[in-house]
Amino acid sequence: MEQIDYQMHAWDAVTRLQETLRFLDDAVRNGKIAYYGFSNFPRLAIDQGRTRSECQRLHTARDLQPQDSLLVREIESEIVPACVDAKVGLLRWSPLSGGWLTGKYQRDADPTGATRLGEDPERGMEAWNLATSRNGHGGSSTRSRR
Repeated sequence: MEQIDYQMHAWDAVTRLQETLRFLDDAVRNGKIAYYGFSNFPRLAIDQGRTRSECQRLHTARDLQPQDSLLVREIESEIVPACVDAKVGLLRWSPLSGGWLTGKYQRDADPTGATRLGEDPERGMEAWNLATSRNGHGGSSTRSRR
């Protein structure tokens, strides 16, 4: 039987953290997944998840996948120290800020050519806005140039 590693894509403020941790622990204990991690989770969830998992002897997260680049630096003040304290690895996503750091886009020019979301440059900018919003869970769909 093959095992996979599982990454929880985003913080879910509706589902109780305890329920999520119990599900993940059951999946590891039943051999469905080898390890699990979180993506775009806030520091409070990292701290609470570690504490609850340790107290209840549940399997703990092995990594966190936050957005991090030269344009998006928010993880340095809270997320990195929380991961160090929890002994959780970091897997950065979007280190090139969706292509902005490659020279693909110019500050005062509309994007040209195909975008990740298809041929519509406006949808490409919308995706950029959603991916770089401060909370990682969406944001303004208005056009902005960074």
